[in-house]
Amino acid sequence: MKIDKQMAKEIGRTLSGLLEGTALEEASARGELWAKRVLARRNTREGRLDNALLKAARNEHPGWERIGEDLALQIHPDVPEDHELIEWFRKNYPHQARAIENSILDN
Repeated sequence: MKIDKQMAKEIGRTLSGLLEGTALEEASARGELWAKRVLARRNTREGRLDNALLKAARNEHPGWERIGEDLALQIHPDVPEDHELIEWFRKNYPHQARAIENSILDN
């Protein structure tokens, strides 16, 4: 099944709602360990830094296409995994990476 841009946007909104909205908090309140771990990690300085760098890397990497303000769709099967993608971003966009790091680490 080919995913067109409209379908990708709808999927993105759904995933965004699951991960950014109340669904994650509700899952955590039900005692779902995965949700508790995601929330705990997201709220650490390291988690905020990784999320910001990953978002920026996905916006710049040719294997990803931005489909919303905070979401990107993987459009090529051979893209680096999250941590390798962050390292790719640091290597190819060092000034942007440093600015993101400074903004997170200074807060």
